[in-house]
Amino acid sequence: MPQTVFDVADLITSRLTLGVTPDGTTSAAVAVYRPDGQSLGALNTSAWVADQKTVQFFATDDGTATGTTVHAVGNWLVVWTVTGTGASVTPKIYPVRALPSPSDTRPGWAPRLEDVADHVPWLTVDTTTPGVQTYLGTFTGQTEPSDDQAQRHIDKATAAVGALLGTVPTTLYPLAARAAALEAAATLAVAFPRTRADVDTAGQLAAAATVALTTVRAAVDASDSAPSLTPQPVGYAPEPVWYGDLDL
Repeated sequence: MPQTVFDVADLITSRLTLGVTPDGTTSAAVAVYRPDGQSLGALNTSAWVADQKTVQFFATDDGTATGTTVHAVGNWLVVWTVTGTGASVTPKIYPVRALPSPSDTRPGWAPRLEDVADHVPWLTVDTTTPGVQTYLGTFTGQTEPSDDQAQRHIDKATAAVGALLGTVPTTLYPLAARAAALEAAATLAVAFPRTRADVDTAGQLAAAATVALTTVRAAVDASDSAPSLTPQPVGYAPEPVWYGDLDL
């Protein structure tokens, strides 16, 4: 299940498929470039396995970025250059995104790919192998939508739900994630319908997302209005004397 969306520091495996059987004249070189254009330098590639060769690298910055991952976030470029039998130049792009953080637009409660896939399992079938109907349980480079397409739907749904919720207490993360997952599943079902029934299911998912959002909003509001457990000062005054109201 090839992955096509990566987080900072993920291990990326780039695979070259030659399409012909390599022989003694076949030579393959690879160059890997960070999003800012810097090269990773010499990398060791695997031996040929049939007509395939791989290279692995970590999506990290070069150590010169101060307090950021600016050199790691973005599109990483891998260029395979083959000479001899199977001669070709093959560029490959690997998108790398920032990890969730307090300053990131992706909150800690954002649903994962598999959380959304649970609601639309028919969209997790390997579309590259004819006749296969096994649900993968997540989105990958072999599903339609792919994992990067699904992630865009998730990010938009998370932003919409987050705009209505504000700050979500950690105890309510599962409820917020469910609301966003249902919303993302609904939009994916509309965008990638297999049958008319899928469109109907999208409407049901959207309705379920509305109910889930109403539930978590009520819970967030209740947590905001809950009385503080911090002891508060209490004023005290003695009882007035019995003659206090008399004109003396």
